[in-house]
Amino acid sequence: MASNATGVVDIENPHPWSASGRGKVDASGLQAWVEARVARHEELIADMLAVIGARTAENTLRPYDDALFALSVAGSQSGLLNSVYPDKEIRDKAQDMTQKIAEAGTALSLNRKVYRALSEVRLDGADDATRYFVERTLLQYRLAGVDKDDETRARIQALQEKAVLLSLTFQRNVQENVNTVVVEDQSELEGLPEDFLSSHLPGAGTITLTTDFPDYLPVMTFARSAALRTRMFLAYNTRAYPANRQVLLDLLTTRQEIAAILGFASWADLATADQMMESAANMQAFLDELDAVSRPGAEREYAMVKEFVSQREPGITELDASSRGYWLEQFRRSAFDFDSQSVRPYLPYERVQKGVLATAERLFHVKFERAAEAD
Repeated sequence: MASNATGVVDIENPHPWSASGRGKVDASGLQAWVEARVARHEELIADMLAVIGARTAENTLRPYDDALFALSVAGSQSGLLNSVYPDKEIRDKAQDMTQKIAEAGTALSLNRKVYRALSEVRLDGADDATRYFVERTLLQYRLAGVDKDDETRARIQALQEKAVLLSLTFQRNVQENVNTVVVEDQSELEGLPEDFLSSHLPGAGTITLTTDFPDYLPVMTFARSAALRTRMFLAYNTRAYPANRQVLLDLLTTRQEIAAILGFASWADLATADQMMESAANMQAFLDELDAVSRPGAEREYAMVKEFVSQREPGITELDASSRGYWLEQFRRSAFDFDSQSVRPYLPYERVQKGVLATAERLFHVKFERAAEAD
């Protein structure tokens, strides 16, 4: 099942991005599906702007909200495919579509006619939620720069589109630059669960691990070999380096320029302006306060684990980031008689999957059915 542009669940078209109508995703079908939602978004905005007479929640807020939903649905689907789809062609197309959707969103945030229409909505008798929605929406428009002159708004739009592309590029580089760790001595895998070992049998005398989570997390939690954990930690945290170094610097520079144009000292100030924190200074003050009240407890816990480690490995004087997960697991086993592996028989995948779907069915009043030919 899939949502159509108006947000209604579409039973007749369960694979909307597939030209064949089956579960297999194809690039042309995805593009057509996204473009249809963007077109629907533009149509709804045009309808909203064409209203004659008094503006109300029904004739203005309703089509505006539906227009946002059309973009949201398209963004969620293309974003998911961009992140997880195994076929690079589809990921590339999904990234292009994500960029297209972001551009539509940026254009909307700088649309003076839409801002004016929303500001003219009569809120006489409106409930608190509706008033809050309108006030927050208008604030977000002002923060986006809707009140700037044409030249400035054009510059903001270009910078926002650049920032989106840089962000997508950064994420894609991390996603596609999977590092590997070669294990030549199988004894380095001691401590890892049996199902992990059975799925990582030696090939040509060595075992190759990847920085994907199914390899990374078990190694960092259970591998007794500090050398293996260190190699895995470094491999994981250097994904897409050095390729992403300049991408990140360019993204930070672009965001800072956007913030400066909009009258903020930093991107952090802009990003918190419509939040409860209201400013980067307030956020820092909150973090400082949180640090002050939580540090004593964290230091006590660290001392307990450190003492535990020193009794088993006298040569270890400090716990580095690559060893933290392993020693916390060992400490839990000793201090609380809890082995995280012991709960696995009670949580088989099939049962967990059924439970998650059943919970979602009750919460959202939907029904999940298996698609026999889904990709």
